[in-house]
Parts: sequence; structure tokens; C-alpha cells
Amino acid sequence: MAFVARTIIEEQEVSDALKAAAQNYPRIRDFWEGWKWRLARGPEKEAYAIPGTDPQAYLIKTGDYSSNGAPHAVTILYTFTDDEVHILAVKIE
Repeated sequence: MAFVARTIIEEQEVSDALKAAAQNYPRIRDFWEGWKWRLARGPEKEAYAIPGTDPQAYLIKTGDYSSNGAPHAVTILYTFTDDEVHILAVKIE
């Protein structure tokens, strides 16, 4: 059976935050597409599971890509199932 990537669902607040950040970070869209690709294929990798959440929520903080026109760091809050990754919030630093 072939691997199928999960569908990414993004809250409107996430889309709005990325749109606003694009004014300061010209490569934010490229950066974000890469992270969505990564989360669709391995959302459990290097993520922190937040205790006591139902459904289980996760946090992941990106590395520093500021030298490439992206933010210093982005923290992503999300949940996932076998079929979807639901991105609930982002913090762009």
C-alpha cells in the first residue's frame, strides 16, 4: 500500500497571521509550504505532546531561518489523525 500524506487544515487565524508576517518575511510562504509538507508526512516527529489535551495536541518549534528571509522561529500548535493535520495556531517570532 502506498503512503498518502495527510490533508492539512489551517484555521483562518493561522492564514491571517502568515499573511501579516509576509510583510516582514518575504520567504514565509516557501517556509510555510515546507512545514506543511513535513507535518503532512510525520506530524509526530520531534513534536511535544501537550499533556491532558483531548484530542491530543502537539507543539513544534522551528529552527532559525531568519538569514533566508523567514522568521527567527515559528511555533505551531496542531492536532492530527491518520487522515488530517489540523493547524490550530502559530506564533511567529
